[in-house]
Amino acid sequence: ELCQHGDFFLLDKKIDECLQAKTTTELYVTVLKRLDLDFASASNGPSIVQEVLTMIYASRNGLSEPEIIELLGLTQAHWSRLYFALEELLMTRSGLLYMRRQQLRDAVASFYITPTSLRTARARLAAYFDTKLKSEAVMHRVLAELPWLYEQLDDKARLRSCITDAKLFSLLCVELGRGNYDLLRFWRTVGDSPEKIAELYMTGLEKQQQLVK
Repeated sequence: ELCQHGDFFLLDKKIDECLQAKTTTELYVTVLKRLDLDFASASNGPSIVQEVLTMIYASRNGLSEPEIIELLGLTQAHWSRLYFALEELLMTRSGLLYMRRQQLRDAVASFYITPTSLRTARARLAAYFDTKLKSEAVMHRVLAELPWLYEQLDDKARLRSCITDAKLFSLLCVELGRGNYDLLRFWRTVGDSPEKIAELYMTGLEKQQQLVK
């Protein structure tokens, strides 16, 4: 953090600020404050740093670079500059960016996240992945994020619609065979009876057959 400080004459003040942090989480908050100033919004709204980290925090498994760029409407040049500033805070796993340390996640939660902002971010992510479901694009990412997002939002109607989608249901069943019990948990969240579940799937199957005809 000291290496990023550009004013030699204020370096002592910056050192004192960092030393005031009693925990690693508080030190990360100091880093977030500096990044907010570096990437301050011209409209006095949330900084792009806040938007990116909030979206990553709100997701289930992290987000890919293309997803972040598309979600936030960034240019590649803007993202490259931003990523360079954030790369020490983030890690990549299976193409997805996530927070390097739990203490950073805790700092993001304390500095940026409120119940309202978290719900707003998850609703925005759900809308994004819902468009991917409709276009049948990157289905593995839709599978990983969309039902879980609706579960977190307690949107039972959309969760029901999501897990009765034929293609998504097929993928969830494959995961069930691998020992991933998300599908069963989602149905418990929706709260429908076994009879209702069977009826919904039969209705969905009939619609698929009509489309084939």
